[in-house]
Amino acid sequence: MSVTGAASTGATGESPDARKRGEPSVEWPWDQLYHDLAPGLIALGVRRFDLASADCEDAFQKAAMDIAEAGPAARSREAYLTACFLRECLRIAQRKRVREPFQASLESADRLSDDPVERIEASIVFHSAMSRVPVRCRKIIRAHALEGRDILESARLSQWNLANAHRGFKRCWKMLSDAIV
Repeated sequence: MSVTGAASTGATGESPDARKRGEPSVEWPWDQLYHDLAPGLIALGVRRFDLASADCEDAFQKAAMDIAEAGPAARSREAYLTACFLRECLRIAQRKRVREPFQASLESADRLSDDPVERIEASIVFHSAMSRVPVRCRKIIRAHALEGRDILESARLSQWNLANAHRGFKRCWKMLSDAIV
């Protein structure tokens, strides 16, 4: 969907549901909103959340789609668009923060262990330790630490109780750490 909203609102910016129900049309000045708000919001996202400009543009697109879905329920388009944009930037930043430590540890492991024999030995130690951890723990560790999913999503995939996901993951991680030593 383009920022102009033509895909979901028609050329006039009128909500398709409003047309069906016979309600008065709601004009959404997408081009004006984009022109007025996008540069400042994208710059804010880069500064405040330390995101790349492309990530902030994606967040703005998502916010524009959210406001198109909200339609007339959004009283102040600018406030709604800004809130949706900031929420999406926060979500992207949180996702990146979860993955960065794991990526950094992989990169440092690569620098430390360029010798294929050391890599094979490390792989054997890891697989041996994983085999000593219960299957249930292996699933959540694999989903979170190796595939980069968040804890709740990992718990859902591993069929864990979501209320105990964080505590359970910590216990499993400790079991794995103990098995490696």
